[in-house]
Amino acid sequence: MDKETIIDCPAFQCVSCGCDIEDDRREHDGKSYCNNCFESNFIRCCSCETYIPRDDRYYFEATGESYCETCYCANFARCIRCDYDYRTEDLDANYHCPNCRGPDNVYSHNYVPNLLYYDKDEPTGEPSDKLYFGIELEVENTQSEDISKTVDNLPNFVYAKQDGSLSDGFEIVSNPATWNWIKANKDKWNSILNIRKQGFRSYDTSTCGMHVHLSRNQFTTLHLYKFLKLFYENGDFILQISRRKKGNLKRWSAVEDDDESIVYKAKEKYVSNKYTAVNLAHNNTIEIRIFRGTLSFAGFWINLEFCKAVFDYTKNALYTKICVPEFCNYIVGNKKDFPNLYEFLKTRGYIFDNIFGDKQCASQSTNRTEETLQENC
Repeated sequence: MDKETIIDCPAFQCVSCGCDIEDDRREHDGKSYCNNCFESNFIRCCSCETYIPRDDRYYFEATGESYCETCYCANFARCIRCDYDYRTEDLDANYHCPNCRGPDNVYSHNYVPNLLYYDKDEPTGEPSDKLYFGIELEVENTQSEDISKTVDNLPNFVYAKQDGSLSDGFEIVSNPATWNWIKANKDKWNSILNIRKQGFRSYDTSTCGMHVHLSRNQFTTLHLYKFLKLFYENGDFILQISRRKKGNLKRWSAVEDDDESIVYKAKEKYVSNKYTAVNLAHNNTIEIRIFRGTLSFAGFWINLEFCKAVFDYTKNALYTKICVPEFCNYIVGNKKDFPNLYEFLKTRGYIFDNIFGDKQCASQSTNRTEETLQENC
């Protein structure tokens, strides 16, 4: 080829400033930039070290670091209370930062998390059409233990809240879980109860109780009537189940009632007074408030088994059969499902080798039919 026919290759042009580029050419997405324009328009992700447009970066103000979208989403999340971003490891399971958790990492009494529903292996943000249980267990600190350390070691399906009735303690609150999940994760609950070894108490106090919430949408009006009937027409039995002193039961979860108000409660599904055996003031749950607080394995599972047993029994029994002897008969027939409750009823004299004692049933004298009650409810 002659010297006259040689054509010099043109220099690259910067797509930003339009200048010719020779030695300092930089490239992004197939486009050429001069070094100055590249540094002005792009920045390196401090996690994966790839370059990203400055306008697309995610900036973590606390450290002045910039990230690509993928790395930022993998390492940071927003506190749902204060709306600031934090490293994911600094947030709890409900996406709250340390500042929003309150003293000793205990949330304020009015704290409401984004609920997680436990049914399968992984929790979900939406419940299935099943019965869920929510548990509230109040504890007091008796040996000046480090509350924050204890709270930090709680499993992630529970959280701690302040409670005005406690002098130096907190309330352990669970996310909703199905009965099968609770039984399958019994060891996790038993590990929570082990905080008694750290100086915490629940039973041996005058302040602590245990409350159990059940999904409101799992009750029909008739079912709720029968459920309430067992509580409010059998006060002596409920006192035994609660393990409370009579004065404390009356103060925190009264069982005095009459038949007509039970029908009214079942039809309205609401009562403003929460200090009653079955609290209907919540929008989504029916709350059983009768139980004395406990960190005993047996006591804890007696309480839970009682709630599940009453739900199952009252769902299917005729309203004329809602009484203590019939309920005990149901427990005898299902003692494998409710072993702790079965043994408790035996020790309290309600079950004698599958034969009932002479306990009287307050509802035996009714002469209404199931059909009539169905109409009223």
